[in-house]
Amino acid sequence: MTSHRILVKTSIMLAVLLAAPPPAPAQPGPTRVLTARVEQRELPSTVTLVGKVQPLRRSTVGSEVEGIVAHMPVRQGDRVEAGQLLCKLDDKTATSRLAEAQGRLDALRAALAELEAGTRAEDLARAKALYENEQAKFQRWISERQRVKALYGDSEANQKEVYDTESGYLAAEQMMLAAKASYDAAAAGPRREVIDRAQFELAEQQAVVNRYAHDLAATEIRAPFAGHVVQLHTEVGQWMAQGGAVAEMIDLASVLVRVDVFERSIAYCQVGDSARVKIDALDRTFDGTITHVIRQGDPQAHTFPVEIEVINESQLLAAGMFARVTIVGGPEAQAIAVPKDAVVQRRGVDYVCMVQSNEKGTMAIPMPVTLGRDIDDWVAVTSGNLAPGMEIVISGNESISYPKSVLIVDPSELATLSSAPLPHPPSADGSEDESTHGAGS
Repeated sequence: MTSHRILVKTSIMLAVLLAAPPPAPAQPGPTRVLTARVEQRELPSTVTLVGKVQPLRRSTVGSEVEGIVAHMPVRQGDRVEAGQLLCKLDDKTATSRLAEAQGRLDALRAALAELEAGTRAEDLARAKALYENEQAKFQRWISERQRVKALYGDSEANQKEVYDTESGYLAAEQMMLAAKASYDAAAAGPRREVIDRAQFELAEQQAVVNRYAHDLAATEIRAPFAGHVVQLHTEVGQWMAQGGAVAEMIDLASVLVRVDVFERSIAYCQVGDSARVKIDALDRTFDGTITHVIRQGDPQAHTFPVEIEVINESQLLAAGMFARVTIVGGPEAQAIAVPKDAVVQRRGVDYVCMVQSNEKGTMAIPMPVTLGRDIDDWVAVTSGNLAPGMEIVISGNESISYPKSVLIVDPSELATLSSAPLPHPPSADGSEDESTHGAGS
């Protein structure tokens, strides 16, 4: 019975809570803002031109050597880093050539070392022994020659004996001289010319080895820079000719927007000038810099190509995107201008918050604007919806995306007031609303 009563009471309380109206949400106070006035200033005239986004670099990567494609680790659309492998060719032939050339190089190097070391002591001793042996033989023939001549003078030897002795003497003399020359050559070592020739042959073979080593390394085709692979020209199993195309790459770290500027405006375009680039597809505007003014114009259209570089840190910009570029296109003239801090960009559209006050309070109303040239902290507004003297928001406008109540404060008070509690609307007892009072003061 007790449990039944508890259940009934719980059900009644839950029904009462569900039937009660929710508490009213707290009303936020006005946004604290700083304001400034629209001014008329001397600013250069601008022109808006259309163009397309182009990569900073485009390269068709080729192969230095020929061979069968063994491996293709990248696909179309991949992002690669500088030095990353794009294609690998079969390297069996290149490896064999390098090994053969290296063996020949090692043999020539050993031969040169042998020449530079000179004659071995054992070879020198052998050459000396042969020389001394021939010397001994020659001395014996000298004695024999003297003996036979003496006998011939005494008529004890005939003419043939004299002739044979003289021949033996001369032969022994020549053998001794040959042995002496061999000994002297061994003692002197290899000639300088022979060593030089061996060095030249070694250097020639070293160049062959270097070439084959380069050919082996070239079987790995790598990315020349960081970028995107946009097209492949070969596949695994295909024959790659020397100089054949492997892949097409583009570099999008920065992009170039190329526009055609009319001849009446080209004189005002200078390398290094800033430009504003709007990409419709992204609903965003980017800051760019004029990098190239090409002085060869189209004789029919009377336009000159101008290239604007845009840093693409976010990698949002892609080649081929449609772009609207605003650049200086004329002399300085009176223009409606606002502080740069007054401009807020949302979805590629620039806004300026206009301030309006009446008996009910002060409102900030976002208005889309078209911007022109900027100088220092001011930028021209070319859309024609602002007039000199209008009050606009220059701080606090980031949070204003629709007409909103604002409280204009002094710059010195902004830091203090931004951390203080927001004022509330009038209380039920009829006390005055501080925010409304502040806005009207």
